[in-house]
Amino acid sequence: MLSSEEITDLQFAIDDSDLEVVARLLKSLNKTELSELQFYSNSTAFMYALERSTPQAVTLFLQAGVDSYELPWSDNNELKSALRNKAHAPAMVELVLGMLEPELAKEMITSDWDPDDSAEGQAKSPMEMADKLPDSICRDLLRNALK
Repeated sequence: MLSSEEITDLQFAIDDSDLEVVARLLKSLNKTELSELQFYSNSTAFMYALERSTPQAVTLFLQAGVDSYELPWSDNNELKSALRNKAHAPAMVELVLGMLEPELAKEMITSDWDPDDSAEGQAKSPMEMADKLPDSICRDLLRNALK
């Protein structure tokens, strides 16, 4: 398990795409810790990397054995995080789709993932998010995954 200082170091390394530090710190985590580590209540470390880093950093998580993790109190998920990455959304979406079981991917693509329907009408599915992006690459990737 990482210390609180190491968790902060991992967050900064993700922000900076410091692959050496990310790889070193991920080695300290078992698969469960890796998948469930959270920086914020609505984001695992993996979701954070999908939204804010590079495909290379995300690949380090995948190589370390990260699994998807459903946050019971948040509408965030791995696909939504990938779609929020302004520089690398298509690559991030491909990486997430490559790790998910097909049935989970289909559910994740079409669901708003709102655990309590607390924000009824406010939470969007990844497909709805992709529809609002300026290009169709992510939307096409999600549609292909639904087939």
